[in-house]
Amino acid sequence: MKPPFFVKFCGVTREEDMIRCLKWGADAIGLNLYPKSPRYVSEERAAELAKHVEGQTSIVLVMVDPSPEHAYRACRKTGANFLQLHGTEDPVAFRDFPIPVVKAITWRGDIDAPTAASWREIDSIPLVALLVDAFDPVQLGGSGKRARWDLLYPRPSALSGIPLVLAGGIQSETVTEAIQVARPDGIDCASGIESSPGLKSEERMQALQSVLATLDWPR
Repeated sequence: MKPPFFVKFCGVTREEDMIRCLKWGADAIGLNLYPKSPRYVSEERAAELAKHVEGQTSIVLVMVDPSPEHAYRACRKTGANFLQLHGTEDPVAFRDFPIPVVKAITWRGDIDAPTAASWREIDSIPLVALLVDAFDPVQLGGSGKRARWDLLYPRPSALSGIPLVLAGGIQSETVTEAIQVARPDGIDCASGIESSPGLKSEERMQALQSVLATLDWPR
């Protein structure tokens, strides 16, 4: 299965950063609808931001514990191409969801296997990737902490057979190690390309892509 994107820049809040994400090669841009996130934007604001890159890259809506009805309305309103779920959603509720889904999980070994399995065992969920992020007891993504890259390759059976997107501590200084150790199908960057939460840095985007250009990735 082909991954939905190779490089995703997440948590964009400004129009100028949407354009910069395109300039520096983002295959997807994440817009965060979780009110407790420092990168939160409203649905209305997400729709405005998405218009600046319409048809040029994929838009991923990031939500936490939405109902399927709410998630679908938000995706329609913003024109999102993918829904990324970061909470404790019931996978059964997302059977036959009309938009491709990326499910975010942590991976600390067997303790997290049931979550991955619960999403993968239902064939009618349009699950296109699992996104592995660092565990944080408070912040759901975007913490800047490293995920457990060392536990991702060889690929655990619970994560095999589906594209794996790696988040958690990805930036220009760490991306080579992350790819060499975890061998993901895609990467997701938020704090690693920022000057402060929600404010993207063109210099850090450029530095990341400069490193990626030297790697034999994606394969």
